[in-house]
Amino acid sequence: MSIHRPMLSGIEGESGALVSTGGIRDWLGTATQPPQPRDTAFYADRDNLTEVGWGIVYSENEDPRILEALRPLLEFRRDQSGALFREITYAGESVDQFFRYQRLAPGPADPQRLPYYLTLIGGPEQIPYELQTALGVQRAVGRIYFEDPSGYRRYALGVVESESKPSRKEARLSLFAVRNADDPLTAVSVDQLARPLAEALAEKSAWRVNSTIGADADKASLRKLLDPTSGPLVFTAGHAVYFPADHPRQRSEQGGLVTADWPGPKVWHRSIPPDFLWTAADLDPDTDYSGLVTFFFGCYTAGTPRHSEFRAQSASKPLLASEPFVSALASRLLSHSGGSALAVVGHLDQTFEGSFSWPGAGSRVETFASALVSLTRGGRLGGALEVFARRYLEVSGLILETSRRIPQNGTEGGQELAALWQAYFDARGFLIVGDPAIRLSAVTSKPAGGGAG
Repeated sequence: MSIHRPMLSGIEGESGALVSTGGIRDWLGTATQPPQPRDTAFYADRDNLTEVGWGIVYSENEDPRILEALRPLLEFRRDQSGALFREITYAGESVDQFFRYQRLAPGPADPQRLPYYLTLIGGPEQIPYELQTALGVQRAVGRIYFEDPSGYRRYALGVVESESKPSRKEARLSLFAVRNADDPLTAVSVDQLARPLAEALAEKSAWRVNSTIGADADKASLRKLLDPTSGPLVFTAGHAVYFPADHPRQRSEQGGLVTADWPGPKVWHRSIPPDFLWTAADLDPDTDYSGLVTFFFGCYTAGTPRHSEFRAQSASKPLLASEPFVSALASRLLSHSGGSALAVVGHLDQTFEGSFSWPGAGSRVETFASALVSLTRGGRLGGALEVFARRYLEVSGLILETSRRIPQNGTEGGQELAALWQAYFDARGFLIVGDPAIRLSAVTSKPAGGGAG
């Protein structure tokens, strides 16, 4: 089992080079007992909030104006959840302490103790990413963060309106996958992720699948796809842009999508200009993004942690940012003045080929297809992404068994174990920006015999 190449892991915005990863020894970690698969206690229906509950977690120092701005969403979810609605204060405790305070234990999520759907309020400097990923093992967890209370108000009203009013949007899933010139990484993602995924979705989903793949996946095409009149669900695959800590472009552009306009690594060896990127600055102030859910498969598209997890045995993990932050593109989409999107699914760190390809098994897109099909069938977002949590837990079990079977200091064993750790951190990095309980609605479906377009 060889270490996967860094797939779609980013373009260094300053130099134009592909983001690199460390050697084998950097990847080796300490195996631990894998947690239990995500599930709900008492055979609860994960799409029924009266059975699984909904709640928010916010800092004890949170601005009361933000909670007031969220009141429409809180009252809406309270009516749907009944006795299983919760508001939880976070006082800065460690992950272990938080779990003890909430009386949580391994096993199915018991909504009587803590709701299955949880929305964290505020940035990762208030509620750390470590708590979000830990809670996401058993529960469906999302996060919302905006620069001022008005953003929270727009988002709250947008979710309530989307779920309360009949939809007039066409049932269309748009798939956008970039293939840059002379770039083997995007070539593999097109051949082993985008095209097989488009075929699986055309077969399994009742929605029409519209595919923009390869050199056609330019900035102009993405602008059209992100207009919700093209359909409420968009999946993208490609590089995303990365900047070093404290770079003046980092907070506003990191995780921005690199489009097919970028001429590729062989000819471009300098700073990446905005013309090759889709970032928060490219959102049209007059466009109504309401009702939209996007899945951005690329590095840092959900946010950026302070340190990278992908060097488990390094003396010090690489510094990614002076302070962790939420993707500006995701945050701006969800608080857009013309109409706020419902959610962004993205990644917290680098992404790798192992997300969709496995040694000995080849292209495997079931995880992505299962989540997207569940959404098109009316499933709530966090429940649909349960398949990602299960994949993460399955890889953790493989790490445990592999570490018992082979010595970590051997070259062959080191390669195999390093590949599993790479897949482990990659699988854990998929996060929701938004309320994890949102669901899509559309009024028309593809005609009989319709397929990928």
